Amino acid sequence: MESCSIFTIPEAAAQLRFSTNTVRKLLQEGRIKRARTGQYGGKWRILQKALDDFAAAGVDQ
Repeated sequence: MESCSIFTIPEAAAQLRFSTNTVRKLLQEGRIKRARTGQYGGKWRILQKALDDFAAAGVDQ
């Protein structure tokens, strides 16, 4: 079974070499898929697959 990495916004920003503000903007625009933890407005988490999909599509998708 493959392991699936889950990142916070700062961790995802480091992986992509973008600022955290840029990653937040990409998340809000829906260009990077995300999931929210917790029942009542938890924190955003990003799967490795979402980062891979974004990188494969290119920055100007």
